[in-house]
Amino acid sequence: MSWRSDRTSAFHTATSRGRRMAHEDLVPASGLTPHVFSALSLSERASYLRRAATLPTTSAPDTRRAAATLARWKSREPFSAGDLFAERLRLDGLTEEDLLLILSPPEAWSDFVETAPDWVQELERLYVTTRSVEDDPGFARYAEQGTNGFLWLAYPLIREGVRRFRERVGAFAPQGVPFDAASAELLVLPHLLNALRRALDLVLVLELNVARMQGLLSGETPEERFRSYCERLRDKDVRLGIAREYPVLFRTLHLRTANWVDYSVELLHRLTNDWELIRARLAAGADPGHLTSVEVGAGDRHRLGRTVAILEFSSGFKLVYKPHGQSVDVHFGELLEWINAAGFETPFRVLGVVDRGRYGWSEFVVHQPCSRRDEVERFYRRLGGYLAVFHVLRARDMHFENVIAASEFPVPVDLETLLHNDATGAGKDDPAIDAFRSSVMQVMLLPQPVNGPEDDEVVDMSGFGARNGQAFPMGRISSWEGTGTDEMRMGSETTAPLMVARNRPTLDGQEVVAEKYLEAFVAGFRRVYRLIDEHRDELLTSGRILDRFVNDEVRFVARPTATYGALLTPCNHPDRLRNA
Repeated sequence: MSWRSDRTSAFHTATSRGRRMAHEDLVPASGLTPHVFSALSLSERASYLRRAATLPTTSAPDTRRAAATLARWKSREPFSAGDLFAERLRLDGLTEEDLLLILSPPEAWSDFVETAPDWVQELERLYVTTRSVEDDPGFARYAEQGTNGFLWLAYPLIREGVRRFRERVGAFAPQGVPFDAASAELLVLPHLLNALRRALDLVLVLELNVARMQGLLSGETPEERFRSYCERLRDKDVRLGIAREYPVLFRTLHLRTANWVDYSVELLHRLTNDWELIRARLAAGADPGHLTSVEVGAGDRHRLGRTVAILEFSSGFKLVYKPHGQSVDVHFGELLEWINAAGFETPFRVLGVVDRGRYGWSEFVVHQPCSRRDEVERFYRRLGGYLAVFHVLRARDMHFENVIAASEFPVPVDLETLLHNDATGAGKDDPAIDAFRSSVMQVMLLPQPVNGPEDDEVVDMSGFGARNGQAFPMGRISSWEGTGTDEMRMGSETTAPLMVARNRPTLDGQEVVAEKYLEAFVAGFRRVYRLIDEHRDELLTSGRILDRFVNDEVRFVARPTATYGALLTPCNHPDRLRNA
């Protein structure tokens, strides 16, 4: 068998430089195989190293390669200066000598690692020891659409995940719950399939092109050969070959499936337990009907893939599920009610919220137009008032996605970053940075122009100024060409995704020009800020309004979301999925 070290070009061209193939010549193995060891993290490998009775033995060439890798890591920022590299190793209780052993080839570890992790054992059970019966007409029809056929590689995991989901939901879903327990997976399964397909696409497009160039596909047309490749993904030996070459990918598939089961069961269990409370508090006692859709991914993912979900029922009623406590939302609503009662002439809308400690529910905010100019005036007066409240509460991240224009009411829908503490470090002695952090600009409600994807383009992502249809400033992205054919590849043409902004009110079918309402905005800010200042002693009195926030859990934003995206995106590259 031959290996190929650099396969990046296969995304863009039809060339091959001698890689290991075909998958059929790879035989199954048991225990913690060397290939699967490559999917273990640094801390996991360190744990095995500490427990090992004997250390791995390495050849001189392997030792030299490990030393070269170590030297390359140490030469990169930020580890090239000072003791940061040694400090990083100390977090895992390691020395450089330990790291050289960890960087040994996986084969060197197979003799002394005795017990495989649970996820390895499950992958071996599903892909090696279990006889696969895949007579699933429904999934087969789904797999015929677009690139869904790639999901055949993950089918054993999908089947097992659905089985566990049904088992766990059936254990708590009596008669009278707002969903059909027998078919509940159909509401949440798209979330899993989309997550798995995103993980699979890069690797399988590469493998598709390699299989085409090796003449392994049958069919007269590019479309037929694509379907031939997807059919190959149902073959046990082909699956094992890909698993051995990309062990990190298979660990990712397993993790996403397990997280999907836990999240989906948790959501429906909580909905069942809280149903009467939801009806009373958020549906005015009416019957919302039965659950018809679950839109997952309305916010960032945290805590093992948990994210905001929007639930819709047969009556048209919508409900927002948040997998974190809502106490800060409750107390923010109480503060708004206090400001309204204190004399704010254009009172705020207080969002209906049910806090359940570790999670919560809130009413769904609909983006609605204004019917008259005076409603737009009141909208911006309220938005200015919100800026005063957010400034006092040290809010952050109030960009266009976190403010919805519901007719004349601006409604903030994500309050995780209230009472935010700034990190110490870079810029702490810079007067300009300190002034910015202490100003209303830090809230991100006011316009903050940034460079767009084009050289001469300026984009505003603020809650005040962002416009629907702007290009995201994070840059242009590539898209697939030749989808559904055996020549599928990453396209050379790039596009910038467009914002879907609901932060501006509309009048007569058009987004209003926010800058025309600056006077109302400033007036609202001044009025609310003065109200707070006039009652500061009352607000700061122990046990009063502000004191209620003291035990609320909030989110610390260390870096912009785009920074994490830029870090995570390259992790899906095939070259990163061979060794963690």
